Amino acid sequence: MFWIGGKHTVIEALKNSKRIIKEIIVLDEEKKNFLKKFSKFNNIRTNNIKFFKKTFSEDISHQGFAAYVKELDKNNISIDLKKNYLENNIIVLDDITDPRNIGSIIRSAVAFNIKALIIKQRGFNNKSHSMYKAASGCMEKIKIYEVSNLVTTLNELKKYNYFITGLDSNTNSIFDKNTKFFPKNVFVFGSEEYGMRVLTKKICDQIIKINIGNEVESINVSNSVASFLSLYRFVHE
Repeated sequence: MFWIGGKHTVIEALKNSKRIIKEIIVLDEEKKNFLKKFSKFNNIRTNNIKFFKKTFSEDISHQGFAAYVKELDKNNISIDLKKNYLENNIIVLDDITDPRNIGSIIRSAVAFNIKALIIKQRGFNNKSHSMYKAASGCMEKIKIYEVSNLVTTLNELKKYNYFITGLDSNTNSIFDKNTKFFPKNVFVFGSEEYGMRVLTKKICDQIIKINIGNEVESINVSNSVASFLSLYRFVHE
């Protein structure tokens, strides 16, 4: 069990039938009554600001809402592939570990109707306050697959006819209306510092980049994901 904070984060947790919530703490009765609009969950109590300061770091904007929740069940990508449960468009994060970036990426993914994300299990903190806050409730709306080996997973996806597109600034291929995609796509994003790993690049069916101005070498990876998904929807959906 762990604490999550923020109004939208708690509201979406309440709406998620798969999320087990032990208790909810709010700063005042007004917030307590507000949450009752979204759920019949009764174990909601008030507490003072000292509780929130103790539970969350100063950089987490909890807004006076906190929920003590159980971790969601792990998703198994091999099983979902065999049962044809996997989404047709998937995001893969290659060595992206910053919780705020991951949370922002999840929020953008859900905004553009991407409901599956694959990430390396090692280095991923699935209980991060920062990630939940940045995702603003979208952690409840996406399937996250934690895998031990991304290369193995990508090869498995290829066997099920997924087309692998890598996003990397060190390529001459610019994403435009002529860029090819298929009914089942995987979009791979690498870390800001190093980009995709060499082994990951070798598996990609194509590597492209977003065309940005010459004044900036690169943009934040969460912004890259949002920009790419926006362009993808506009050009290819």
